[in-house]
Amino acid sequence: MSGVAAPETRPQSVAPLTAERAAHAGDALCSVDVVKAFGGLVALDHVSLELRPGEVHGLIGPNGSGKTTLLNMLSGYYEPTSGTVTLGGERLEGASVQRRATLGVARTFQKPRLLPTLSVLENAMLGAWVHARAGFLGTAFGLPRAAREDALARERAAELLHGVGLGHAIGRRANLLEHAEQRFLEIARGLAMRPRFILLDEPAGGLSTDEIDHLGDIVRTMRDAGIGVLLVEHHTDFVFRVCDRVTALDVGKMIKHGTPDAVRTDPEVIRVYLGA
Repeated sequence: MSGVAAPETRPQSVAPLTAERAAHAGDALCSVDVVKAFGGLVALDHVSLELRPGEVHGLIGPNGSGKTTLLNMLSGYYEPTSGTVTLGGERLEGASVQRRATLGVARTFQKPRLLPTLSVLENAMLGAWVHARAGFLGTAFGLPRAAREDALARERAAELLHGVGLGHAIGRRANLLEHAEQRFLEIARGLAMRPRFILLDEPAGGLSTDEIDHLGDIVRTMRDAGIGVLLVEHHTDFVFRVCDRVTALDVGKMIKHGTPDAVRTDPEVIRVYLGA
């Protein structure tokens, strides 16, 4: 993805995250000792995670382990019952989904959320409007600033659609896309926001082997452009292949965190999730 310089190095430390470290985590997006309870159900139980710029961080675990709940916490759909969410050391409690988007946090969903009657290009352009400044009246009256922003959003969206392999479908209505195309469109829309971090919720679900390989190329390109990618995924072979670090959850608790090899060979992860 053009327009963002790739980092020279990517940190590889796997030390556990603490509140003190999160406060000095530079540009990292962090959850620190987060608890999320829904009535008597504890969906997240003191979970800490650090997502750094220019890395791919995998999040794995059985259904119901709290993976999507954590994504909802980081992106602003849920507020923590206790604990903190920080971005660059600044606490995000009370910051809305929209506010976090302007700060550089994008996400996709298990089921792509597209506007079905809009074109592929128009759907991708929606991400770019996070940073629009012309306002409703400026757009309605076609003022010069609004026209410039529209042209830049259109150019950015088209570039990204070609980058994810949807250049052939730019003018097509979104509801006419195949499943894999919808997933890649949602990623392009997120990237149109020029995010610092993108949270991908099971992006490989329903994809063929070739499509998963293509997804891997996109994820690596995002990483090399300096974007932090949090990858929630049940395709563990894919996770271990593309991720720099992996965190495993079970019933809301973090059971292992480290390099892909360390997590893949951990006896508890094998017992509760990977199997023999």
